[in-house]
Amino acid sequence: PRQLVMFGTNGGWIYGLPAKAADGVPPQEPAWAHKLGGSFVADPTFTMVGAGDDRSALVVFPGRDGWVYGCDPATGRRNWWLLSESPFSERAVVSADHVFVRNDDRLFCLNAITGERAWWPSSAEGKSDYEKSQLFESPEGFELADRCLAANSERAILLSGRNRLMRCNMATGAIETETSLPAFDFFLTNAATGALILGTHD
Repeated sequence: PRQLVMFGTNGGWIYGLPAKAADGVPPQEPAWAHKLGGSFVADPTFTMVGAGDDRSALVVFPGRDGWVYGCDPATGRRNWWLLSESPFSERAVVSADHVFVRNDDRLFCLNAITGERAWWPSSAEGKSDYEKSQLFESPEGFELADRCLAANSERAILLSGRNRLMRCNMATGAIETETSLPAFDFFLTNAATGALILGTHD
């Protein structure tokens, strides 16, 4: 497979640039380029999703136009996309076939394969799919988190602020426990293994 450097631009383009040419000469043309609109200030996230024969590569581009795109890294074509009410400026975290990405207002958890929202806040209960798609009220529950630190098939650990952790049910996003750990200064993520790494200044 080709080795590509993938990035987005302020002009709303995404590119896949060959890491190097076969003869060692720097590439003169991108392997692919697509205009998606808006602008991209966050780094894309490359990952593998699915299992067995259905395992495939995915690259996630959060956009300042309020869209987040899941693309095929081989071609740059969109596999799925989702519109939110506010710009995305943070890099997505992908773990356990879920995409965790925050816009300026709230955290989203998406199915990494389909792009559909995997988690909904409690205020969405009893609403139709259309009503849910228009649901951008004040953030609540898991939506208040800043980022995902680690996840597996059973739970996700989210960070809110400097040191408040939320353990959420992976199937529903419901918060099972919350705790503050003021003695720790660093919360590092290992999305590949689901491990949570804590650190202090000393």
